[in-house]
Amino acid sequence: MKNCPKRYQGQALAISMIVLVVCAILGISIYSRVVKDRALVLDEKVSAEALEIADSVLDSLSTIPVPILQEQIDGEDGFVEVKGWSDVNAFLDSLGLSNSIQNLDVCQEGSSSVDLLIEEATIDDLIETRPNEARAFRVGGKAIANPCSLRVHLESRGTINSGVIIKKIFGDNYAGTPDYKIYEEDDIEAYCFSEDLTNCNSDGFSPGDNWIKITDGGILDIDLTEVKSGYVLDEVRMIPIGGVVGIAVELSPNGCMDEDDLGAIRIVANITCQDIYRAKEVFVPNDGAMSFSSLFDHTIYNNIGLLDL
Repeated sequence: MKNCPKRYQGQALAISMIVLVVCAILGISIYSRVVKDRALVLDEKVSAEALEIADSVLDSLSTIPVPILQEQIDGEDGFVEVKGWSDVNAFLDSLGLSNSIQNLDVCQEGSSSVDLLIEEATIDDLIETRPNEARAFRVGGKAIANPCSLRVHLESRGTINSGVIIKKIFGDNYAGTPDYKIYEEDDIEAYCFSEDLTNCNSDGFSPGDNWIKITDGGILDIDLTEVKSGYVLDEVRMIPIGGVVGIAVELSPNGCMDEDDLGAIRIVANITCQDIYRAKEVFVPNDGAMSFSSLFDHTIYNNIGLLDL
């Protein structure tokens, strides 16, 4: 019985050591978690500021008229690239913008960088267009050589069960009061994306015979010299159906139309803030390329003819 207290003291010591080890492990785990949370909060703050800088630059440049932006990229390279905080600020000042991106909290010059790119959008630079939007390209009243076509790059975004309605508007007498041809059924063409070029990807496009099948990511060629009933082609209008569709255009051959203003200017802001990289881009359409709501842009056919209302 005299050895029992010593045995109990040894057990108590072992238990105490176990408790201390467990507490040490918990302490290290909690400290690691706190450090990680602090790093995540800082990363989120840095990322948010980098995106804020990109938004600020793009919002400012989007207010500049396209002809002025076009002057910046006209030259041998066909683009302009500005790097560095001070150079980007000087570039914005030269355009009459008072925006300053140097008064920053986290992103400081020396530990971060900014890169600004302005270039003419190509046929591979797709602009996402929603079903409630219409994109229109005005060619009426412009000198157009023959041949001259508008190459249209179409690609589904998010869902392949989509399509595009292409409407052609014809006009005349641009020297005076313009006159426009009355709609006819063949002025409107309905396209659906098809994997086999036999059936539309979606059963919602029915009857299938009324839809022209195109491959997803395919290119259409629209003849800009087309004439109907004495009226020349005035406008090509595109409306997505069933989902978001990426749309990009270019003239073929290049320069076949005077005052080519059917494209867009692509502006990219690349921001590196404390080793965290963020980038955003925006497209500024030319004067001949418009975008508006398609709410009232519909034509109803009654299979009878014009109605006197």
